[in-house]
Amino acid sequence: MTDSGWENSGFLLRSQKVFLKIGIVYVLGIILLAFPIFQRQAIYLHNVHWPLFARFDAPHYHGLAPFKTLNIKLTTSDDVRIGAWFILSDSAYKSSGAFNRTQPPSLSEVTRALKDFPTVLFFHGNAASRAVEYRVQFYSLVTLRLRANLFVIDYRGFADSESFPSEAGLNIDARTSWDWLIENGADPKDIILLGQSLGTGVATKLAAQITKEGMTLGGLVLTAPFSSVAKLLETYSFAGYIPLFRPLQMFPYASYIIDRIIYTRYDTISLISNVQCPILIVHAKDDGTIPSFHSTDLFSKLLDPQLPPWPFTSDSNLGALSWTTEQLAQITRTAEERAAVTQKIVITSLTGPEDAPFGVVKSFNRLEGEGGKRVMFLEMERGGHSDIVRSEGVIDYVGWAMRTRDYV
Repeated sequence: MTDSGWENSGFLLRSQKVFLKIGIVYVLGIILLAFPIFQRQAIYLHNVHWPLFARFDAPHYHGLAPFKTLNIKLTTSDDVRIGAWFILSDSAYKSSGAFNRTQPPSLSEVTRALKDFPTVLFFHGNAASRAVEYRVQFYSLVTLRLRANLFVIDYRGFADSESFPSEAGLNIDARTSWDWLIENGADPKDIILLGQSLGTGVATKLAAQITKEGMTLGGLVLTAPFSSVAKLLETYSFAGYIPLFRPLQMFPYASYIIDRIIYTRYDTISLISNVQCPILIVHAKDDGTIPSFHSTDLFSKLLDPQLPPWPFTSDSNLGALSWTTEQLAQITRTAEERAAVTQKIVITSLTGPEDAPFGVVKSFNRLEGEGGKRVMFLEMERGGHSDIVRSEGVIDYVGWAMRTRDYV
């Protein structure tokens, strides 16, 4: 063999070893994710403490105006203490002295603000804390452009909150924050639940619970949501580039395996139909973390009761290869009927310049039996994942869709 032949064979051998090592690391990673402790770290990233050395007792160090925010600790029903900020609406802050204030808002001032202005109850995504820069910028937009108060918690295990996160635990944390607002004088109709990424699962679960109890919400806003954790992990890419479970899709029953090993569900798509209030879904096409088809699926789920039913169930569609010509023709007719009804009841409009659109908005009104409220889906041309909440346009759509007082 020539020298070049030996060099080529050596290169191939080294390449095979590299790919073998990558494969072994990948398989070990997937195996570790089957264990709850590792899965918890991967889903919540709650040990990513950012900003470092945050001063939650000094919100002005993180971009908020002095004495505009009340830093508090809430105690949950299972005796866990979680950190939270209540931020006055810009109007309430200015009317109470603004930079001439000498102390944080008192509980009596909180009660007055809750009665005078709507309140956004915010549930953030995974990692970091309520003090991270882009979230603080979002708070400022809400309090200024919507003239709304904002209440944000750090889930258990995050930031200055105790314990460790779990789906059941975060649901308790969310309910604790809701109860605190009600106990301090808020009207449920003046509260808008707004979730981002992971927080959309938390917000939807709370909204479904509140609806079941017969209370009327001001609205539910989902920014960069997922339909369910199991579905998300089929397509999820870490940092937008590294696929986690996607390589498994080449193997039979991959979806079944993923579904079996995931114990954290956040099954938003099975709960969202139970929510009876105005709903706004916002997603960007360039979201590299959660693909926008998750929002499309949620919007379709809400629309589905108004469309002609398919002539098969989710269980029977596995026999698609054995359908007769007549059955296929029936499916085609149904698809055409559904498309025609969708075109009739869904209003679609472009927002922003035609040559550089902000996004496309789709909306419809739900049936009376489902509350008869409006559903809107804003699919942005650009916006990314985390940055989506600090877009002025998104905040304005929240006000318009939820009919807050400045947008009625």
